[in-house]
Amino acid sequence: MSRLIPARLALALLFGLCAFLAGSCSNTHHLNIDSDTCWLMVIDGQTEAVTRDCGAANFKIIGGFHCIRVTNLGPTGLVRIRVDGGPWSAQVGPNDTAESCRR
Repeated sequence: MSRLIPARLALALLFGLCAFLAGSCSNTHHLNIDSDTCWLMVIDGQTEAVTRDCGAANFKIIGGFHCIRVTNLGPTGLVRIRVDGGPWSAQVGPNDTAESCRR
């Protein structure tokens, strides 16, 4: 029975390590939209990844992306975006688009 205890501990440690490594490799990003108007968000130019809303918003994006574009739809107001707590994009006015691309 004394050999079973170290084997169980080693197995538990292995499972714990695998769970930790799998969780740390996730590809989740956080998007913040700061706006006082209505906007349209498109991820990588895909028509099925479109969101239209008004005001400030926060999103969790699971998976990778290349570019996120948020277009200011209002006749007045400003829109800016940031990804993963990074720097804010330039504020854009009516009918202009804020963009954040990963390199």
